[in-house]
Amino acid sequence: MSRQRECVFSYRRCFVIVSVFFYVFISSHDAISGTTVLPLQCPDVSEQDVWSPKLAGDEFQFGGTDRHAIYWRLALPVLDPVKFPNAYFELRGEFPHATYFSFHINARNTAFIDKLTDFEIVPEPGFRNPFQDNIGYIPGNKYRLKIINKQAPTDGREANTLYLGGFQNKEQKYVIFMYRIYELIRHEKWTASLPKVYFVWEGVTKNSLPSEVCAQFVAKGAVPDFLFSLEKRLDKRSQRLDKRTERLTLFYHPPNPVEFIVGDNYLGMIRHAFPIVPDFLAKEHPTGANMDTRYLAGFLDPSFEAAVLRFRPPEVKEQVRYWSVGVYQPFNGLMYARAVASYKELQRDSDGYVTIVFTAEKNKPRSLFDPVSGQPPGGKYNWLPYGGSFPLIWFRYLMPTENFKESLLYYKGNPYDAQGVCRHMKSYYPSVRYMTLEELEGHIKSGTLSSAVPKELCF
Repeated sequence: MSRQRECVFSYRRCFVIVSVFFYVFISSHDAISGTTVLPLQCPDVSEQDVWSPKLAGDEFQFGGTDRHAIYWRLALPVLDPVKFPNAYFELRGEFPHATYFSFHINARNTAFIDKLTDFEIVPEPGFRNPFQDNIGYIPGNKYRLKIINKQAPTDGREANTLYLGGFQNKEQKYVIFMYRIYELIRHEKWTASLPKVYFVWEGVTKNSLPSEVCAQFVAKGAVPDFLFSLEKRLDKRSQRLDKRTERLTLFYHPPNPVEFIVGDNYLGMIRHAFPIVPDFLAKEHPTGANMDTRYLAGFLDPSFEAAVLRFRPPEVKEQVRYWSVGVYQPFNGLMYARAVASYKELQRDSDGYVTIVFTAEKNKPRSLFDPVSGQPPGGKYNWLPYGGSFPLIWFRYLMPTENFKESLLYYKGNPYDAQGVCRHMKSYYPSVRYMTLEELEGHIKSGTLSSAVPKELCF
């Protein structure tokens, strides 16, 4: 009897050992190519801290964020194509319940490299992509992405693949991999974790990442800890800047009438209101921008007591996925988001247009509606603060469809030619009129504020 038990125990132990070995073998080898797939485990960086902390736009306003978006950064090593031929990184994740998400890759100098947007991602076998064919959100659907240091092919890309362009290791130690989500639904209850990072290569000789690859990883997406304490200082500074709308610099010359240009390059935008900036700094390529939109930007002059802006918004779903209007402080934390309001928050006029009044915070008429706070209930029109001496107005039109050819994504002209932008956008191009507070109050009381702003006739 004891021998029988011993044999049974031995069989069980052998079965467990064989099962564990089989599991490890399957999990570490690609079933098709035979290449080794290793999870991210390095001495200084693990899969738990490879991503940055959550950068939620309603709390983290540094760097041109949107209040309704969430951002994560990953500092992804550039694999030397000579030392690691055909090696690549793999991301495995779950589709979020959101209006939009994407993955963008930028060089360390913020120049755009490549992107993948939600609807382009092919799901894993047996799963579905909720952003395709309007099927709606289904929990638990998974995807797998490939990031490889090669030039993108000219005759068709491999599905779910992001190309780094064949950088040499000396040129770029790592690139910035940005994960964006807009209007995440069930924000606190979303159970899907951030995508997991794997290293895939046929040349792996042991069950761990090569030390050279580990040395290139930077924890927390290369977002330094001091940035979060800096964010709190920027919040306080923003409140001080709100009170300085009368303190203009001699170098600030925003066009009057107000002009709107393509705003996806920081120095290019700045130069439009600060002609002292040299021409060579106003580069035309986007820097760190979301390539699923092209920002429309214009500077206001807060020496006027009020600015009244009117624009025709695109229709959500039919023309865009999402749109918003924000006031940014360009020199406070490189585009501090002072106030951002979305299509769900801004009130429309009877003709479908949107009217927004900008004043210093102390001069806000009580009857005007603040779309950020939602107060007062039943307020007329919309109000946003100037927010400082150099108020920059930024429009986001995310994922324009074929029904919105007036979007800047379809614009091929000079990004700093306001007349060209106006002719392209046609009736969607905004109009601005400056007023005194007395004029503003008169139009509000008489209900003529919207009609007091003439439409642009450049087209």
